[in-house]
Amino acid sequence: MGESADVVFFRAQHFKNVEDELKGFSKPYIIRQINDRWAGLYFKDGTYPAETKLLELSHHTPMMYLTLFDDAGWGYSIYTGGKKVTEAGINYDMFGDEDAQHTIPENFEAFRAFGLDDAVIRQIEQSIMAQVSVLPSEASEVEYGGFDTFLMLLGIPIEWGTEYGVILHEKR
Repeated sequence: MGESADVVFFRAQHFKNVEDELKGFSKPYIIRQINDRWAGLYFKDGTYPAETKLLELSHHTPMMYLTLFDDAGWGYSIYTGGKKVTEAGINYDMFGDEDAQHTIPENFEAFRAFGLDDAVIRQIEQSIMAQVSVLPSEASEVEYGGFDTFLMLLGIPIEWGTEYGVILHEKR
């Protein structure tokens, strides 16, 4: 895969509010509406949003900060109401290691803040839990599929490219 990215997703209905809140924000970013449900903030390679900014923005709308660590794994943090409410981290190098230190989310219900229903939340939970319990013989089969499955379950289409890492949008 060889890609990395830092993206913050939020509900598309709050696009204008987030855009207004970012006026004067100094980090290089672009903001785009992805589809009817999602919008995203994309950061130039090597720059990251400050957690204080995410906490501040989450007072207006729930925010999900997604990180793809090149070929090493991926993770997310969900912020709402000025607090980080859950996080997850999947480390591909630890697949099959019974002493692995993946960050397993404690609160899958946090996805409810994005308008996801029970069935989708259960699928996300099953997908993530399956990834953190991979046997060594299965590691190569599961490694990249989990990230793509996660985005698909959220309803976020994916396309790779540009200097801002992952640019996700509906194909036209």
